[in-house]
Amino acid sequence: MNQINIPSTELVLPETGYTVKIQKWLTTGQSRELQRVMFGEAAFDPSQGKMGDVKLSTFLDMQEKAAEMIVQSISKKDEVISYSKEWIDVLPLKDGNLLYEKVNEIMGTSNLSEPKQKKS
Repeated sequence: MNQINIPSTELVLPETGYTVKIQKWLTTGQSRELQRVMFGEAAFDPSQGKMGDVKLSTFLDMQEKAAEMIVQSISKKDEVISYSKEWIDVLPLKDGNLLYEKVNEIMGTSNLSEPKQKKS
């Protein structure tokens, strides 16, 4: 299997001071795995050619799965922490929101073709 070096960026959480290293983009496989989360909860109406209603909690599930995929490391001074949902759940709201905003940004740009990215 071919491996590629995915570029990363660092996000410093203001309340806790943790530095979170995050992939800059999703791989095709990661994106498809997130799509499976959504499609597993959505009904498809073939007569309309559209997806039906999706529960809002599905988007939270996608965010959590994406964070698990793209967070490469968490550190603070000499301390290195493994990512877990429990870790993010106990962050101060300001830090958690900042991290999920970055996750949303990466999810959004990874799902757009290059011409669509330039328009936004």
